[in-house]
Amino acid sequence: MIVLTKRQKEILTLLAKQSDYITFNEIAKKLNVSNRTIRNDMKQIEYFLDEKNIELIKKSGVGVFINCLDNTMREIQKDIDEPCMRILSKSERNDLMKVYLCLPRISTFQELADFCFVSKQTIVNDFDEVIQELGGYNISVEKIQGVGLRLFGSEIDIRKMFMQINNQGTYQNEIKELLTIHDETGMLQKKVEDIFNQLENEYNIVFKNRERFTNIILFFFLRMKHKQELAEDFQFPETPTHESLPFFVSFLTPYISNKQERLYMSTIMISERMSQLSDLLHTDTNENDEAYQISMYLVDSLQALQPLEKEAVQEMIDGLTLHLKTAIHRCRNNLQVKNDLVDQTQMMISLFYEFTRKQLHKIEKDYNLAFDENEIAYIAMYIASIYETGNKEQNLVNVLLVCSFGLATSSILKSRLSQFLPEICIIGPIGEKQAQDYIQKEDIDLIISTSDFEAQEIPVIQVNAMLNQVDIERIKNTLYQFSYAKMCSSFINSVAPAIEKLEKHYISDYIERSHIQIVDRVASWEQAIQLAAKPLLHKGYIEQTYVETMIYAVNEYGTYMVMTPETAYIHAGVDDGIYQNCTAMLVLKHPVMFGYNNPKLVRNIVILGIENKQENDLLNIAYILEKEWNIKQLEHKEITKEMILDMHD
Repeated sequence: MIVLTKRQKEILTLLAKQSDYITFNEIAKKLNVSNRTIRNDMKQIEYFLDEKNIELIKKSGVGVFINCLDNTMREIQKDIDEPCMRILSKSERNDLMKVYLCLPRISTFQELADFCFVSKQTIVNDFDEVIQELGGYNISVEKIQGVGLRLFGSEIDIRKMFMQINNQGTYQNEIKELLTIHDETGMLQKKVEDIFNQLENEYNIVFKNRERFTNIILFFFLRMKHKQELAEDFQFPETPTHESLPFFVSFLTPYISNKQERLYMSTIMISERMSQLSDLLHTDTNENDEAYQISMYLVDSLQALQPLEKEAVQEMIDGLTLHLKTAIHRCRNNLQVKNDLVDQTQMMISLFYEFTRKQLHKIEKDYNLAFDENEIAYIAMYIASIYETGNKEQNLVNVLLVCSFGLATSSILKSRLSQFLPEICIIGPIGEKQAQDYIQKEDIDLIISTSDFEAQEIPVIQVNAMLNQVDIERIKNTLYQFSYAKMCSSFINSVAPAIEKLEKHYISDYIERSHIQIVDRVASWEQAIQLAAKPLLHKGYIEQTYVETMIYAVNEYGTYMVMTPETAYIHAGVDDGIYQNCTAMLVLKHPVMFGYNNPKLVRNIVILGIENKQENDLLNIAYILEKEWNIKQLEHKEITKEMILDMHD
């Protein structure tokens, strides 16, 4: 049974009184909370309505609306008015506390109390017993004074405990609610749903208890998102062997980059499935096979841009070939597949989506195929995974460790950083004076320092010498943004030789003078998008819906559209109110923090109005604005429209 908080009941009461759609922003203003808070609460409300078979209609750029009869609405109001309390036994509370502590974050006694519907003192009184129970799983708890609680233990032990409690079936709904709330954007849930739908609809693979198993897979993805994952050199107690293991490993390739995680999740999937795999699913490497030919064509196209370590990505190539078999079958038989990740793919890996779309368009006539956006999005996920894995060394983030303490403390700090953040290249530790000299000569992306060290143009994160959990989370968040930015920059520059074969091209080739605006500052990133889109709205090229959908996309998917330094490239879909291809640009003399999830400093907003998907200038514009001399010029206090129009590659 879904239990709503006081604020969630207020939101539901507001929705029940509406005779038309209402936006999240309007709800947030009425309740004096943030848009993000409303989005998180709305997930719980949607589950509450689902239990009662009531539909919550959501329209991108329009808002939400409850679709039900008046008498049903009155029943909802009764449920809202009636107080409801979950009564848990002590053992049930202990189990749920252990599950809550498994979340990849620091927890507090108050949060545990709210989750278990008891007082904070009750939680404190029971907690010694919880610590003892955790010890049975080889897991301990660290109490960080003034901050909260976190688990210590191997990743495998933490996951085993979670699965054991989840598989009891007693807390299935509570665990589902917990994971849903902490998947703030809902993107991981969509990813998990897409995995199950593909396996069931395309490969006829059914699992014993999908709802229970969904909790497990969503939990794994939450851990991985926060870098709580298996090390690349992790050794399984026994080497996994099963005839269908290669299939699952290949299938999971576009969803999981870590090879050991793919292997681990594959073994769990094999143990949970009910149906057998068809022999048709084995990857065919026959050169006459169409799927193999198209797969090799796409990989060779990537290889032409940037040499790949083919051995490192062979599993992913096999997975791509396997997927293309079913995609070709669907295209030939006019079978449409719904990809719930289309919008995410177009927003979050838009460079790879565009590359994939253009490459497939070149060969569609040769094979008598026509891939729609659903198919292209799936294939683009494989292409992005292949590129990222094949260029992992080039995209490493270089981190300089500056420590003013002694050798022992410095060594411990470096060791802990290497343990928690194996994906970075750590230089040092060195002293402050050496560091100033070093950054003048070498390429450094980030500085981690135990003092208030300052460096021009290089971000510095100051940490505790013993590196606490808060420090780790801050570093991980920053590194995630850096690694994504480096991958985008690497890909844009990989495409450069193909672009340079054409004549020199300018911003004026893609953006009209009247579509460029330069302003001193804006109050918010939402205002920046609205202002940037104003010339296109004024000329009737787009509707207000298109603007609202772009803002929604940033809230929903984060700041992945910031693909070159301080520049966001934003667009909506062809069905979101657009009449012709168009582009606009806003330059801010004072940058603004952009987005709520992984916020980034943004100076420039490029609005891409994409009505004809065969004519998208994203790669060309990004290639110009990524140039260092253009980045510097955009920061100039006396920047003019003419200076922007004259920017070139």
